[in-house]
Amino acid sequence: MNRDAMREMFLAAKAAGMDEDWDPDGPGDDGNPIGTPQAEIHLRVDVLPYLERKRAALQAHASQTTDVGMMLAMPPEAFTAMFRDEYYLEPGHEPGMRTGWIFDEEPAVKL
Repeated sequence: MNRDAMREMFLAAKAAGMDEDWDPDGPGDDGNPIGTPQAEIHLRVDVLPYLERKRAALQAHASQTTDVGMMLAMPPEAFTAMFRDEYYLEPGHEPGMRTGWIFDEEPAVKL
């Protein structure tokens, strides 16, 4: 997850009057920050065409984790805003985020 984008969504929700009680820069359940700063992300993938499948997959596994219930309780617009983009780190790539598909360009590091 893009921590900077989460912070922007959080601030927009607060400005719109939503009562949000979590800190997007605070620790998650495991004590680590949630997501990665945008400066460390290499690739943003727009998964909007697959978003309904993503939501259905979460519904299929709703009993396996407590986080899923919160995600599925989001109104459709909020779910779309939160999950339409996926972010990837690509070891060996120069800093900077590009937008595209995972296989659009040749990896910088040969495996």
